[in-house]
Amino acid sequence: MRSKKSEIGNIKIKTLAFYFYTCFILIIGTAICRAEGKYTDGPHYFRDIRNSEPPYEPIEVINYEEANNLYTYYEAYFDGEGRIISLKKYEKGILKKVLIASDKK
Repeated sequence: MRSKKSEIGNIKIKTLAFYFYTCFILIIGTAICRAEGKYTDGPHYFRDIRNSEPPYEPIEVINYEEANNLYTYYEAYFDGEGRIISLKKYEKGILKKVLIASDKK
């Protein structure tokens, strides 16, 4: 017969194993989601950029309709690895400034 201490020990080990497995799955899932979240091709529209000089970091992705309803928005194209290859600033739907230019589109 098993003693109560060994049964409690087995329960603790199983609980720890469950928590470890759950954390492992969450960490791997987060890494996969981040990898899938990078942008490729384009155009992609953004409400703003984080830096006013290179390297630019577009923030708050929006759709085309939202972009056209804003006074200022940014249009970006990305390469296959998620790097910005073209970034343009628009005001009232008119191209105001080319921040990054590339002919790879």
